[in-house]
Amino acid sequence: FDPSHSVPVYLIYRPRLSVSALLGLSRAFLPTGMAKSSLTGAIRMLERFSLAGWISDRLRSDVIVRSAPPSFVRLLSRCKLTCALLVFHLFTYWWGSGPDGALDPGLRAVWSYSWDSFLAHPLHALAFSPWLHENFIHFSLNWASLALFVGGLEYLAGTPIALAAFAAGVTLSNPVCSVVLTWLAGWVPAAETDVGSSLGIFACAGVFCTFLRRGRLLLGGLAIGIVLESALRHEPMDANHLFALGIGALLARALIR
Repeated sequence: FDPSHSVPVYLIYRPRLSVSALLGLSRAFLPTGMAKSSLTGAIRMLERFSLAGWISDRLRSDVIVRSAPPSFVRLLSRCKLTCALLVFHLFTYWWGSGPDGALDPGLRAVWSYSWDSFLAHPLHALAFSPWLHENFIHFSLNWASLALFVGGLEYLAGTPIALAAFAAGVTLSNPVCSVVLTWLAGWVPAAETDVGSSLGIFACAGVFCTFLRRGRLLLGGLAIGIVLESALRHEPMDANHLFALGIGALLARALIR
């Protein structure tokens, strides 16, 4: 605001600040209280927030997106696939979990993916395992990342591309990973099981990152995290997320111009 002058403000304090002194400083600088000041600050920040501006700042310069929807309802109508998947995940988690919130062992034995179950009945193994969740933490991580990556991709590229990436991830990643890792000295136990829709989510992330200014950096970070997690847990099958990322990146090159 280009002030014409300023008045110095001095703070006098003892070498060791006590709790009462800190509370006094808080009352002096925040007379309405910490909670109310934080709330009003957050409200002002939200009022100034522009979804379209926030998105455009993170996209590559050669990417042009559709105009931002004028309302939250229009935003949801643009992301039909994401909304349907979020609701369906809620239903399947409620249906497949026991009283402790963990996946019912009987459902795991029948519906989870494994190389043995895929060889015996491939359609059965691929169609049902993506909708099961190990526990509440697994469900919550999938639910949040689905909203971010699948929703972000659907918002930017439309429902057909988001659907293609998600479907390719959940159907191709596990079989390809099993074949490759079994070929590499038989590292994957044939009976090792997998559940969850994270493969479809990671495939969408592989496409979504192609739109971002630092998309390659994010892809590299995700890939390193997958490798480290697989190594630390001693579960080679976790590398299927790496194949899902690769499937998404290949789809981006094939479908997006």
